[in-house]
Amino acid sequence: MPESYLVIGGSGFLGSHIVNGLLNRGESSVAVFDIVQRVFDDRIVFFSGDICNEKQLVDAIQKCQASVIIHTASPAPEAPKEVHQRVNVEGTRTVIAAAVSCAVPKLVYTSSAGVVFNRNNIVDADERMPFPQSEESYNTTKQMAEDIVIAANGKDGLATCALRPAGIFGPRDRLMMPSAAQAVTRGQWTIQIGKNDNIFDWTYVDNVVLAHLLACDKLSLATPPLANDELGNALPQVTLTTGFRRIPTSAAKPIGPSPHPDKEELAAQEEFNDPSTQQVRPVLRTKFDALSPTALGIDYDEDKSPLKVAGNTFFITGGEPLYQWDFFRAIWTALGADIDMKKMWHIPRSLGQWLALGAESWGWITGKGTNFTPFRVHYLTAERWHNIEKARRVLGYEPIVGVEEGIKRTVAWWLADQAEKTSEK
Repeated sequence: MPESYLVIGGSGFLGSHIVNGLLNRGESSVAVFDIVQRVFDDRIVFFSGDICNEKQLVDAIQKCQASVIIHTASPAPEAPKEVHQRVNVEGTRTVIAAAVSCAVPKLVYTSSAGVVFNRNNIVDADERMPFPQSEESYNTTKQMAEDIVIAANGKDGLATCALRPAGIFGPRDRLMMPSAAQAVTRGQWTIQIGKNDNIFDWTYVDNVVLAHLLACDKLSLATPPLANDELGNALPQVTLTTGFRRIPTSAAKPIGPSPHPDKEELAAQEEFNDPSTQQVRPVLRTKFDALSPTALGIDYDEDKSPLKVAGNTFFITGGEPLYQWDFFRAIWTALGADIDMKKMWHIPRSLGQWLALGAESWGWITGKGTNFTPFRVHYLTAERWHNIEKARRVLGYEPIVGVEEGIKRTVAWWLADQAEKTSEK
C-alpha cells in the first residue's frame, strides 16, 4: 500500500529538498505542514499551522491520511532560546502526541550532529557518544527533542528514529552561503583563525534527503535487527571527492628496509589502485568498536538493538571529512575570489577567542549583537567528524554527491538566484 507523507517544516531548507525528493521518486501523496508556504507545486497539499498546536497538527494528519511523518521543523541556531525551547522541545512533544492520537505508524526526526558538540574535538564519533552539557540553547533543545522522539518509539504502535546530519549545505541555503558571499565581497577571505589542521564533516543536502527517504522506507517496529553475520566484511571507501585511496593492510604494507620473502607480490599490491578490483576483506573489530560483538552484547535487547532502524539515531555525513578552511576557500574561489595564500592573515585560535569575546561583549553593550562569538571560534577550529558505519549498515545509506560537486551546484544556484533578484529590481 502506498505511503502518505507529511513533512513538518517542509517549507524550510532541508524540508523543501525532502519534499522534492519524495516527488522525484514518484510519491503520489505528499503534504507539508509549516507556518509559511514557500514550496508551490500542484502535487503538494499544504497545511498552514503552528507546530505547538495539536489540534492543527491532528487536522492536517487526518486530512492527508499520513502514514509517515518527517519532522524537520527547527528554528535557526541564532534564534532566541525561548524559540528553541518552544519549537524544538514543546513542538516535538506536540508532534508525538498528534502522531499517537492519529495512529501514525512512522515518524522520522531530523536531529543534528551538533547534539554531541560542546567545543571539544569530535573524532570519529559514533552514536554511543553521550550528550554533553551544551552552552548553546539550540544544541541543548535538539538533545531534548531527540530524547523525546526516541522515548516514543513503540508507543501505541509508533516507530521512531532520529537522523543527525552534519554541516548541511546546498541550494536554497540561507545561512552559510550569505556569509560566504559576504566574506568575498568584503575581502574577509584573507583571515584564517587557527592552523586549518581540523577536519570537518560537510554534507551536501541530497545526501541528507536520501538518508531520510531510506529511514522512511525501513522504519518499522516489526523489522528484525540486521544479522550479525552481515557485519563481517569491511565497507568500501567513499570516493566521491577524494577518490580511491590505497589503504595498507597486514597483507600489503609499505616494503621495509629488510628483504621480504614476498616482496615482489607486495610491491604489486602497493601499485594496486583500481577500486573496481578491490578485494572483499574482513573488517577487524576491537571491543571499542560500536558494532563489535562486545559492544552489541552490552544490554542487548532486540527491541533496542543498534542494528534496527526503529528506536535508533544515525549520524549522516558525506563520509569524506576535509579541512575546515579548505571547504570555505573552495566556495570563495567558486564565487570569484582570487585567493593568494601569501596574503592570508593567520590568527591563532586563542587570540581569535579573545577577539570574539570582545566582539560579543560590544554587541551586547550596543544591542546590535554579533555572529563572531567564542563559540563560533570553537566551531571553526574544532575537529568534528563522525562515524557513519551504522547508517551505512542499517539504513543502507551511501552518499551520492561529493563535497566538490556539491560546492559547484550550490554556488551555481547562488549566482543564479542573485542574478534573478538583481533583474527584478
